[in-house]
Amino acid sequence: MRMIAIRKVTSQDAEAFLRLIFDLQRESEHILCQPGGPSGSEKKITDWLKRSESHPRMVIFAAEACGRLIGFAAVSGHEEKPIRHRAQMIIGVLKEWQRQGYGRALLDAAETWAKKQDIHRLELTVGATNRPAMLLYGLAGYRVEGTRKASITLNGKRVNEFYMAKLLQRPT
Repeated sequence: MRMIAIRKVTSQDAEAFLRLIFDLQRESEHILCQPGGPSGSEKKITDWLKRSESHPRMVIFAAEACGRLIGFAAVSGHEEKPIRHRAQMIIGVLKEWQRQGYGRALLDAAETWAKKQDIHRLELTVGATNRPAMLLYGLAGYRVEGTRKASITLNGKRVNEFYMAKLLQRPT
């Protein structure tokens, strides 16, 4: 059985993380995030990573295999008291590494971190046609809470997007 390596991403990982994001966007229509903006330059990615290092309500985890980054999970929480208990999550794993436990390991790392930050609600969105991601999230306890109709354009077609969330147990 393969050892799954999950770790926090730092600004020192900018080049490798940028490569991962571009590879994810190139191979999947479902990767909608573009950290640092549409141009996604290394400087913008580095700035985003530096913010994640210094912001107490933000973290980025990476999955590593064969000496390279093969997936990530980014969690961004809120400072405002009424919504401080919740955070948004983005996750992506390269196709050749999917269905091998990396997605679940990234989810577990994000949830463990969130609990330590007193975040007890993780939210995400997923395209209705992204069945592998929906299966992963569903098996991990995330539930669909709503639908954004025709909110994404994939291959020239309008696709629904689901809001999903999971309520986390507080650490004991």
